[in-house]
Amino acid sequence: IDWDGKADTPILMGEEVYLDENEVAEGNDYSYIGIQSISPSERYVAYTVDNVGNEIYTLVIKDMMTGNIVRDYGADSGPGLISYDVVWGNDDSTLFFLKDDDEWRIYQVYVLHLNLSQGSNAVAEQDITSLLFEEPNQLYWAYIEKSQDKKYLFIWSWSSETSEIKYLDLQQWALPEDENVSLPNLPVVAKRREGVYYGVEHQRDHWVIYSNEDG
Repeated sequence: IDWDGKADTPILMGEEVYLDENEVAEGNDYSYIGIQSISPSERYVAYTVDNVGNEIYTLVIKDMMTGNIVRDYGADSGPGLISYDVVWGNDDSTLFFLKDDDEWRIYQVYVLHLNLSQGSNAVAEQDITSLLFEEPNQLYWAYIEKSQDKKYLFIWSWSSETSEIKYLDLQQWALPEDENVSLPNLPVVAKRREGVYYGVEHQRDHWVIYSNEDG
């Protein structure tokens, strides 16, 4: 790569800056971006930002086509304060995120139903937020990730020695328009057993499970 090392010079031909952390931090004494995630259509970027320094984040969504911020949820709007991680669903209308308890343990998984086609932060109040999963055991934390083939959302419950993974079929499931409608029971790959830590992947219509059992 032939690059002169200057910040304003592209490293690769044709590259585009979709998120500028200096721009995000403007006007704040402290700013840290937790994670950034590109939507399935590659039009939007969702990112979490901590402007206080307490490792609790707010959610922002930017339209990369127009450069406009289409959602900027404060502490008291939409999802409110969340954990650092977000995962898009099967399209640009669904976003999954995590919340902490009072001890900063990540224990809840929420789903946010968005109507980004209107393209305005003013309609954010129409977004629907629903609790998808909660881990009640104080020894376990929650975590979310997509399978490599993008077909499933994996919802982890994990401790230092034990794990349990539930999953959601992103191609078959749709968020109800009514936030009062009960969400489906999540199937589990394998129930937790003390001391057994496993992970899972799905690719090319095959499940892959790895574990420390008998290891």
